[in-house]
Amino acid sequence: MAIPKGITKDIVIKALEYIDKYTEPKANKSDKYHLIKDGKPYSPKYVIAVARPLATQEEISTKGLNAIEAKTRLDKLGFEIQDKTKEPKPKRTTTNDSTICSTDKNDILALKKVFTDVFDQIQKVETISSTERGDDDSEDNYGYSHNKAIIRNVFDNTTDNNILNISTRLYLIDGMYSTQMSKRYYAIDDLTKKIWNIQNQLADEASSLEKAFVDFAENPKDELRLFNDGTDNCNLWSTHYGIGKDGEEKGMAISLISKYAYFETGYRFPIYDTIACEVMPQLKAMIKGLEEGKSLDKELKNLNKKSKDASPITVFITQINSLKKDIEDFIQKEVSYDHLDRLLWFVGKMIRGNFSLILPKNEYQYLIQKAFDGNPCEKCPHNPKARNSCKAKEGSQIKAKKCNKERDNVFEGIVTTINSKVFSDIISQDSLVSDSRLDLLKKFYELAMRLAKYKPQLESKTE
Repeated sequence: MAIPKGITKDIVIKALEYIDKYTEPKANKSDKYHLIKDGKPYSPKYVIAVARPLATQEEISTKGLNAIEAKTRLDKLGFEIQDKTKEPKPKRTTTNDSTICSTDKNDILALKKVFTDVFDQIQKVETISSTERGDDDSEDNYGYSHNKAIIRNVFDNTTDNNILNISTRLYLIDGMYSTQMSKRYYAIDDLTKKIWNIQNQLADEASSLEKAFVDFAENPKDELRLFNDGTDNCNLWSTHYGIGKDGEEKGMAISLISKYAYFETGYRFPIYDTIACEVMPQLKAMIKGLEEGKSLDKELKNLNKKSKDASPITVFITQINSLKKDIEDFIQKEVSYDHLDRLLWFVGKMIRGNFSLILPKNEYQYLIQKAFDGNPCEKCPHNPKARNSCKAKEGSQIKAKKCNKERDNVFEGIVTTINSKVFSDIISQDSLVSDSRLDLLKKFYELAMRLAKYKPQLESKTE
């Protein structure tokens, strides 16, 4: 399809304003050519796709457009065009801090500011919560903070010298963190007894479970000595808990135990979960350089196969302590496990497109509506409200699966399609969130946006 002659420079400028307002779809990003306006890159093909209906009253569509023709027309109209294929590969440079490697010194400074702002804002939220509300957990009555406050309250108001209290704590954590342990038969009962036995043995040695967890976090080499109750050859972390319906033995409970340890120690133990395992190597790669970013998920599996001594929790704590040190060296500021857990959890959830535990209901609905904006077809599978009727009309499981996948892609693409200004506007509407927490969410979102753009490069290095 030919590019209409009626597309003028003024129309292109209006198209750019439209894109700034509604963002550019992820699928329309260009790897070869960029139109540069005020330092911001745009896909020439999508710019023409938006400009064309302004000139012809057609619907926005890139169908039939040629990227070379689009960039040529924009070049003739006087716009700056950047040819990515002709750019020399950036040379690796090193800053004065020899531990921080990147392709560009300005990128390092910008990234350092993002990390510094994030941890400064976390500290500010904690300070305000502590002085104004009496404790560091009653921040907002929804999602992550609310769930954390409920669990913290139970730990503060129960003692661990009662086996029923241990069981209550485990069931509460399992339910609020969705560790799925209660779906196994007898799993939490088995784990409760294991913790009870180890706790009593440590008490006989004039120690405590809290101290054992803290010591293990600082030096993850004493797993067998610290957590073996003497009843079998397996310690707290390596024991398999529960059975299936068919009586088959189930696996370990590392995630649930780490969360129990997190609250038992007053947040002085790192939380092990899939989000932390996903985000941790990516953050490390951003700081240290792409060549040092490894997939922790793969590393855990490989080490687990190679050595019985190198358990997943030992590998995890070693890796998170390494990341903790990297960040502290990077921003010259002490970082706690609690701060690191917030960072990994919030950024990981945002990258996944899971905002329900991050935002109050109204802001969540605003965000989802914005994510699906720009889709004119009411029956399109991208539209959450129409997905059921869409499935019924298609009457095909294959098409229904495609519908679900396309819809999931919209959620997972939120941090790459909705810019930080739009996100800020969304979460500020009739917000139940405190001003300090709003600022923190914006900082987390900015880092999630950076990490989401960085992730494809990381994956290509780790395959």
